[in-house]
Amino acid sequence: MRRPSSRRLTKTQQSLLRYIAGETALRGGVVCSKRELAEMLGRNVKTIDRCLASLRREGLVEAEMRFAESGAQVSSEYRATLSSVT
Repeated sequence: MRRPSSRRLTKTQQSLLRYIAGETALRGGVVCSKRELAEMLGRNVKTIDRCLASLRREGLVEAEMRFAESGAQVSSEYRATLSSVT
């Protein structure tokens, strides 16, 4: 497992991680689109995409792609890792 770096998170990354960690604790994860996350946090979808990619690289968030029975990709499931809450 990749060890988180000591660099500081942006306010958007902090907000995103806080939301995902809360949902992970309550429900085991959060299933929503990047667009839904962007609307919830009042940010642009590209910003959310970059923040999620960074949080995943740091090992703080995991993403699981999900697919409908037809094979179409649907909203991913995001979970905070143990290293993000310790």
